[in-house]
Formats: sequence, C-alpha cells, structure tokens
Amino acid sequence: MTATLKAPTPKPALDTDSGGAHPAPDDPESGAAPAPSRRIPTWWPMLTIGAALVLWAIALVELNASAVGDFGLVSALPIVYFAALAVLTIGFVFALQRDARMPVMLAHVAVFLLVVHATPALAYGALRYAWAWKHVGIVDLLHRRHALTPGTPVLPIYQQWPGFFAASTALTEAAGLKSALSFAAWGPPVFELLDAAMVVVLLRGLTEDRRRIALAVWFFLIANWIGQDYFAPQAFGFFLFLAVFAIVLRWYRRPVVASTRGRARSRRDEEIPVELVAERVPVAQRRTVALLLVLLMAAMVTSHPLTPLVVCTGLAGLTVFRVLDRRWPAIAMVALTGGWLATGARQYTVSNLSALLSGFGQLSTNVNSNLANLGQLSVAQHFVANMGRLVVATMAMLAVAGLIRRLRRGYFDRAALLLCMAPGAILAGGSYGGEAIFRVYLFALPFAAFLAAGWFYPDKQSVATWRTPVMIAAVSGVLITGFMFAYFGKDSWSYFSPSEVHAADVVFSSAPPNSLLIDGTLSYPTQFEHAEHFTYVTLAAEPPQSVSKVLADPANVLYTWMSDTRFAKGYLILTRSQFAEADATGVLPHGSLQRIERLLLASHRFRVLVHSRDAVLLTVDRTPAAIGSAP
Repeated sequence: MTATLKAPTPKPALDTDSGGAHPAPDDPESGAAPAPSRRIPTWWPMLTIGAALVLWAIALVELNASAVGDFGLVSALPIVYFAALAVLTIGFVFALQRDARMPVMLAHVAVFLLVVHATPALAYGALRYAWAWKHVGIVDLLHRRHALTPGTPVLPIYQQWPGFFAASTALTEAAGLKSALSFAAWGPPVFELLDAAMVVVLLRGLTEDRRRIALAVWFFLIANWIGQDYFAPQAFGFFLFLAVFAIVLRWYRRPVVASTRGRARSRRDEEIPVELVAERVPVAQRRTVALLLVLLMAAMVTSHPLTPLVVCTGLAGLTVFRVLDRRWPAIAMVALTGGWLATGARQYTVSNLSALLSGFGQLSTNVNSNLANLGQLSVAQHFVANMGRLVVATMAMLAVAGLIRRLRRGYFDRAALLLCMAPGAILAGGSYGGEAIFRVYLFALPFAAFLAAGWFYPDKQSVATWRTPVMIAAVSGVLITGFMFAYFGKDSWSYFSPSEVHAADVVFSSAPPNSLLIDGTLSYPTQFEHAEHFTYVTLAAEPPQSVSKVLADPANVLYTWMSDTRFAKGYLILTRSQFAEADATGVLPHGSLQRIERLLLASHRFRVLVHSRDAVLLTVDRTPAAIGSAP
C-alpha cells in the first residue's frame, strides 16, 4: 500500500535521492557511525565574507559606469571587484570541503549573489535593460486606468497575462510611489535571492545531503547567465515554477524506503515496495498545502504564457513515470492553464492560433531561430556569445557526468532527470520570439545543477579528498568567467546614462497623445510612461526598402515622416545605447545611426529639444505644406 509522507521524510533515515536504501551516515539512528566533525572555525566565514564585502565596497567607489564598453560592464569593473568574487569562491569551496553547516555555505552564496546582481543597481543609477522600462510602462498604464486595456497597441499580450503587473501596481500604490521605477532596478538581486532560497527548498525534496544542495545552488547561480531575473513576468513566473516543484517533490512524491533486503531491487528504480507505513499528515495540513499549491498555479497561469506550459510538461512527466503518488497536481495545472487560455487570454489565443500551430513540431527551425548569427556580431559580441555557449556546454557535461557517476553508485535521480528534460518541449512548440532555447536552459538549470553536483558528491558516504575542492574551484572559475561576459556583455546598450534617461523622460512625459516616435533601435529607456500615446517606428525593424531610403536621404525622408499631419506631433530620439546595439549586432550598417544624427543636426529643419553627448531628441515645426506619408 502507499504511505502518506510528512515532510521531512520520516525515519528510518534514508538517502532520499537514491535508488537504494543507503543509510545516512550522519544520522545517529541509521546505525552508521557519524563522520568525524570537521567544522570550520567561526572566524573563517566572517573573514572571507567580510573581506569580500570590503573589496566590493572599494570596487563600487572606483567603478565608473561611463566606462562600460564593448564587453559590457566587465570593461568597467576594477580588479578589486574580481578579487571579491575570488575570495567568496574560495570561502564557499573551503566551507563545502569542511562540511560546514548550511547557513555558512549559503551565506557565501548570498553575498556572492549581491556582489554580482546588486552592482548594476548601485552603480548605474537607472534601470538596466530596455524591456524592464517597458514593463514599468505597463504598471504605469494600470496605475492610471485601474483597468485592463486589451485593445492597446502597446504590448497587448500583457493585458491578457496581467498577474505580475497587477501585483506590481498594487505594490506601487500601497507604498505611495509614483512609478515602479522606484524599485524595478532591484529586480535582479531580489529575484535571485528568492530563487536561490526556493532552489534550496526544492532540492531538499530530492536529497538530504547538504553538500549536494549547497553546491547545486552555487552552480545554479554562477551558470544562470540568461538574464531572466529583471523586472518582468518571466522572473516572477520562474520563482513560482520553483515553488510548485518544491511543494510537489516534498509532499506528493512516492516514498523511498528500504526493501526487505536493505537495498534497492534495481539502481534504476526509485520506487521500492513499501513495507513501512509512514506517519499520516493531519488532514488540515494536507489541505493547506494543496490550497497553497493551487494558488501558486493560479498566479502563474495569469502572469506568464510560457511558464505554465513547462510546469504542465514537468508534472505530467513526474506523474506518468510514477515519481508522484498523486495525479491531481498535474490535472489541476493543465485545467488552470487551459481555462485561462480559453477565458482571460482568449483574444490572444484565437488571434495567434495559426501562428502557434505553424511552429509546432518544427524543432530544427525553432532551434536555429534562437541562435545568434555570429557573422553579424562585432568581435566583442562574438566572444560574449561564445562565453554563454561555454557555460551551457560545461553545465551539460557536468550534469551528464554526475548522472553517470550516480548510476554507477547505484542511484538514479529520476525526478531531476525528468525535470531537466521537460523544458525541451518548448522547442517543439515554437521559437517563442527567438528566445525558446534560452528558456529551455533556464528551466532546466536547477536540475542540471543538481545532477552536476552529483559528480563531486555521488552519495552521502563519499569522502572528499583534496582533489574535490580543487576541481570545484576550477569549474567555478570557468563558469564565473563565462557568466560575467555572457550576463554583463550586452550592457553597452543595456546601461543608460543620465542624459539618455533625461531625453526619454522629456518625450514620454510631454508629448501629446497620437504622437509619432522614431528611434534607431529599442535599446533605450522606452515606453515607461504614457506608452499608449505613441505610434512607434524603429529604423532597425523597418523593411529593407524603407531603411535604404532613410540611409540615402535621412533629412528629407525623416522630416516627411515626422511632419505627417495624421500624427499630433513627430519626434526622433537617438541615443548612445542605440548606437552601441546597432554597431555590435549588425541590425543596421555600422555607423549609420551616428551619420543620421549628424546630418539631421546640420540640416536646420529639425527643432532640437535635447542634445547631449549621449542623446539627441528632435521634433519638427510644421507648416501647412508639410504633409507627407507615414512609414
């Protein structure tokens, strides 16, 4: 018969991530002698963490954001910053080797996280990444109207998955703030801290070995270069994704207990016939957990279109392969997702159904559409792209090696393997705007990190030699190096100087409704206020024939567009960040935006509203004859 477990797993103590019934050696009731204590001195973590914080403070004082260059923030970071990262890495590896208590190891992880993710928030003085500004604009729209506007031409998809934005609007109003800009810059460190904490809870549903848990969390953070931690529905959805699986793996997983012979029937079978009835969980407690799980699922399906599909796939896999002893979580998740697609997101589903179906099953096409065309990138961005690929390849090899080593020890991490593979279904469903492959990596990473940690600590009885910390430090060095370039490598167009922010604020705060706004690329502070007042024209996204006309005669063509009387007013904004993106990615000929700026300033047909080293904002004074055709 099937037992109902109470979290944590009841005794006798077992290595619950194993396929066998190996006793936990550090449990006094397991019958095995506890390992000799090798606790680190109390002063050691204070020394390493304190030294890292001091070095970080010095780096922040020396950091000049205007020095962000071709390699992004890495170009501007002083050497003491990297010294802080090195000290934290050494401190963590030493604590891991000495089998320190979990709070000591996680303290190093948390400080490392802050040093990495709080630096832009402190140094830049403005919100990083253009899409984060757009998300602030959706909050602004809800804050002003207190109603959904599915007919708005500005990011209408968010009107049909409004959960994250509704919560952000409520937070903004409850705090008495004018705009979400007041806190949006702190999205990355906050979400990373929440994710790290939830990964710890999740992995405790897979193993009791604190070394594997701590190392997996460490790998997860230093390999997560995708950047889906900014102020966005995906960051919120990913946290909910982790929370859902943390609950089901701790509360609804089939029990792993000893067989009558004291060992597993097969190293490939986690489910052992139950000979021991576990203590029953009180009904009220089970209902509370179930209610919390459903609420998390509901928040997810109303906040992000992709994350629920990944969760449905993962729960289905865990159910089909009998990892879970309950079917209702998978059924509830599928029902909630389908229900929202048929009701709250019905308009988007119906209007995009043909496009969604056309991409289904086109695996090769979907993969290729997500890979950067390295031939168009600058030398620096070519290197940045390869650093991201290096991190992915390293994690993949470590995960496979860890899985194989665990199998040789008689363990099969079925749940982790299933959840690592489940996100691959995204690629069969579509390209997701060229980001599907990155989301696959993001959703698989927590479980890949867990499998990778199994290479260094294959079971609780394994004793780490001097080679183990050396290998962990070496691997960490590779991953951190790749992470720094891949995560910060695009900051030459994701960082916005005060003059760029000022130029954007002028146009978005003062332009009349039904204005035309022309820009070179979308990499600048855009759409964060009164976003629905504008019709947007981005030169990099225009058809080739339109781009050719603009490049051939920028002053006349753009004057014609901006003076079109179908719009209340016409504006053109060009910024340093737009120049950087266009030149680095090749979306426009190199130097073309700079040339357009020079020619427009020299033509004297445009009125200059803002002109600084990093930004120019132009408009036109119309005459009755100034009637042209819009782009």
